[in-house]
Amino acid sequence: MITKLSNTADRKAIEREFELDFKYPDIYSPEIVINGAAESNIPLITARNLSQIELGIWGLMPQDCKEDWEVFQGIQMSLSVTKNQVKKVSWIKKLFKSRRALLIVTGFFCHFYKNGELYPYYISLESGKPFFIGGVFSMLNDGFLSCALITTTANKFISKFNNLSNQMPVIIPKEKAFDWILSKKTEKFYHSLIDKSANVKLKAYPVAKELFNNNIIYGSILQPVQYQDIPEGNL
Repeated sequence: MITKLSNTADRKAIEREFELDFKYPDIYSPEIVINGAAESNIPLITARNLSQIELGIWGLMPQDCKEDWEVFQGIQMSLSVTKNQVKKVSWIKKLFKSRRALLIVTGFFCHFYKNGELYPYYISLESGKPFFIGGVFSMLNDGFLSCALITTTANKFISKFNNLSNQMPVIIPKEKAFDWILSKKTEKFYHSLIDKSANVKLKAYPVAKELFNNNIIYGSILQPVQYQDIPEGNL
């Protein structure tokens, strides 16, 4: 389960990278750590609006859900969904067919467990630029969007730093972005993108354990930290 993301890019950097403007530019602000348990917003692109970047509540909900976000997430936490859920869970499968999204982030986190202790790692592109994570979204009755990222089997690189799970987010390259969100392709095509998403150039390194405490987030928390006897990562 991916419960924290990062988006340190400012609005103009995101707009330059993807050549799109934010629909509500005054609402977006960078977040060093996006906490999925706090009903956070994530910038995203959907097929309903290909020309603008919107914001979605992180935590997918069914289209017709009348419950509050906190209530639904307390029963069915859906910050991320696996490839298997996309294929077999009926309400998620239905959304995936026509409501795929591109979530915009600059990084995500995974965890290494050793000798009774957890060590967080920060994962980003080698370039440090913002990138797309494949996701799915819904439009709720009040007009707000909810979304979840999709995960697939972790590649060898991620597996070195994440021994608690075999999953990683689906990373969609820019040249495949609109293929992902447009609904004219076959289901087989989209699942092939999920499978190929592990072949990206990433960097990873351990960060401060304060990441586990949501009340201790500071400007340098994404700086590398050295620990003994765990993988060093790459910078």
